[in-house]
Amino acid sequence: MSWLGLTKQVWRALLAFTLLRIILAMVTPLTPQEAYYWSWSQAMDWSFFDHPPMATYMIWLTTHLFGQTELGIKFAAILFLFGTYIIWAK
Repeated sequence: MSWLGLTKQVWRALLAFTLLRIILAMVTPLTPQEAYYWSWSQAMDWSFFDHPPMATYMIWLTTHLFGQTELGIKFAAILFLFGTYIIWAK
């Protein structure tokens, strides 16, 4: 049986990698790049000087869901990585 064309073994591996990323996000400090994007999310705007605003919007959303924590700041990247894993697994 498969969902989205992926077997149970592949789903288990994807979920294990994602769980590992969540654990690492909670115990590792922010990188300068992550802190830079987080500072943008504190003053929302339609656009920014050197990058498009999508990363900032996602960090704003996840910090409102999970709080101003390392996990809250990094969770959007984890979600996008999970989506990338699914695309690669196909």
